[in-house]
Amino acid sequence: VSTNGGTTWTVLQTLTGVINWRTEIIDITSLAGNADVMIGFRYNDGAGWTFGAAIDDFSVYVPVALDLAVNSITLPTFISNNQPFTISGSLSNFGSQAVTSFTLNYSIDNGTPVTQNVTGVNIASINGQYNYSHSMPYTPTTVGTKTVKVWATDINGNADMNTSNDEKTGTVAVASQVVNRVTCIEEFTSSTCAPCASLNVTFDPLLSTNNTNVSGPTFSNVTAIKYQMNWPSPGNDPSYNPDGVTRQNYYGVTGIPDLYIDGNEMANSQADIDNAKAKSTPMSVTSSATISGNTVNVSVTVTPYFSIASGTKLYIGVMEKEYDYAASTTSQDVFHHIMRKMLPNGGGIALNNLVDGTPVTQTGTHTFTLALPGIPAQNSYALWTSMSNLEVIAFVQNDATKEVYQAALATISTGSNELTNGFNVRLFPNPVQN
Repeated sequence: VSTNGGTTWTVLQTLTGVINWRTEIIDITSLAGNADVMIGFRYNDGAGWTFGAAIDDFSVYVPVALDLAVNSITLPTFISNNQPFTISGSLSNFGSQAVTSFTLNYSIDNGTPVTQNVTGVNIASINGQYNYSHSMPYTPTTVGTKTVKVWATDINGNADMNTSNDEKTGTVAVASQVVNRVTCIEEFTSSTCAPCASLNVTFDPLLSTNNTNVSGPTFSNVTAIKYQMNWPSPGNDPSYNPDGVTRQNYYGVTGIPDLYIDGNEMANSQADIDNAKAKSTPMSVTSSATISGNTVNVSVTVTPYFSIASGTKLYIGVMEKEYDYAASTTSQDVFHHIMRKMLPNGGGIALNNLVDGTPVTQTGTHTFTLALPGIPAQNSYALWTSMSNLEVIAFVQNDATKEVYQAALATISTGSNELTNGFNVRLFPNPVQN
């Protein structure tokens, strides 16, 4: 802030950036009485190669005495029918008086309000925060999309003096059942991107710690796929191909590294992985793949527990587990989980008219060429190594919201041919153990 028309400035408050929108209230009472006040914002990315900040709905106002606002309702996309669900979220006290009691209300589809008297609290004035959990859960009895409304009344026994922010609404879909989620992590990166190399110093070990794309009993419900871009300069990453470009355009990626988990922006943190895995989903996905020669055949079965007419797609990614690229222009020479082909392409497979409880099976196939002993040509789908180095994931995504409903790591088997000529097999030593 400046009290002399911008000649000198004083830092009034430092704000830390987050991914999602939030409300900040800054007390400028100390500036009252000055004739030439200016308020400014200065952005600094902290040398983190981030891409800016956004400020919206800015206002200067004198608060009323009682003003309790609903900030949020914590709603997953889906909940299970006949299972109790707790309505929760956050409130803010924008008034000049502390709030010690109020009535918390919610309704489903504008039905009869469910109320709870909240007492014994002390929500500080001017942006005091309170996380609520309604004491009476909502237990759905029918499937379908429901509208949830939450609002507060009887603030300290009186009417709220600012009704413009009293309530918040949201929607939740009730499925016939929900199951555990297999999370899907996507990274946009490049062998010419120094910040990507810096990120992957910690990000790749994070994936490894979570047994990402590791089948069998150690599978931790985490899958990952990486798309190599042809920027920044010199832009010559050999793994850059059209399917990666399609995914880049799908998310609107303009800067790398860029991380997504289940279709949402992701930080390089275990917390983001844990939070994603904890969410339930109304869909089961299983996948298997066979390799015969240089051809991979993939089968994916999707079983929905909620009817969805359209707007859902299945994506199948075939990756190389690991390869070494010594000609990288950054400090990173070893690359993991790199997409080499999407089946049939980066646009995915439309899943229309999904019916609750009815499985749908889709297949995909691709015959690879091997770049050995060289490296793949840019814009090709050739492999760096061999067919035995492949891994396959499948994920179902809402094209409008970008939410990934469910993912699966494919079990891979090698095809076999029956030998028609006579042959003998001998096993030594005989007998043998283990």
